Amino acid sequence: MPIEGVDVSNHQALFDFRGWQFAIIKSSEGNTFRDFRFTQHLTAARAAGLIVAAYHYQRNVDARSQADLIRSMVPLSVPVIIDVEDGSGPLSITHDLIKILRDYGYSVPLLYLPRWYWRDHLKSPSLAGLPPLWASDYRGASADWSDYGGNRVLLRQYTSTPFDKNRYLGTREEFADLLGGKDDDEVTPAQMDQLIEKLLWGARFDGDMNLSQWLKDILLPALLEVRDNQREGTTEIDYDKLADKLKEKGVNVPSPDEYAKAVVAELKKEGN
Repeated sequence: MPIEGVDVSNHQALFDFRGWQFAIIKSSEGNTFRDFRFTQHLTAARAAGLIVAAYHYQRNVDARSQADLIRSMVPLSVPVIIDVEDGSGPLSITHDLIKILRDYGYSVPLLYLPRWYWRDHLKSPSLAGLPPLWASDYRGASADWSDYGGNRVLLRQYTSTPFDKNRYLGTREEFADLLGGKDDDEVTPAQMDQLIEKLLWGARFDGDMNLSQWLKDILLPALLEVRDNQREGTTEIDYDKLADKLKEKGVNVPSPDEYAKAVVAELKKEGN
């Protein structure tokens, strides 16, 4: 049975991820642009139980500098998808960028390259040696799932109204296997507690914005309530109680451990 998900960027503020199976979230573009909502979206999507991946809009600049920007934004546990369209430059950059990211340890499971752009702008080159395709086709039931460039279409963006929606012709488990993300083995309760302290004292995301509305309105009150109900002097967070409090606020947390990983993965850059 097909599953459906969304792709989002800074254009979607306070996006409600409930009811979707996966989210592909813009992290960056070229070698300078950082999507200021990436952290907010990734944390919220994971907390809602979605399968997640990041996407990077390739520009016609050096592949290494783009990979280094991605590396500064995206945890290694999150798969990265390269977006190739207007202004992305030649596919030689794509090949180099994917190789560098894989050398860094990232899963790069798909390539966003619309059929029309491949045909009309790139002039139908071979796509052999590149990841399977994430294509776009908004024609509903008549949409074309056929292969092109000698590569397979495995994911389709089927509308951009009112935001981008996508369909995968398989199960959630199969999609998770396709993406190939991995657990963040560095997450520990001690790290979580340290980062929560920074959050409580007003940590900033990416140096570009104050705590997001989602963190202010949902996460922070839940953390404070759990802390207030613990014995005086404790340095630990009761993740089960935290999960319960978040569920009361409408946030689906699959398990305390998954929630801890989701938050730590996005906040641990603040710990240095």
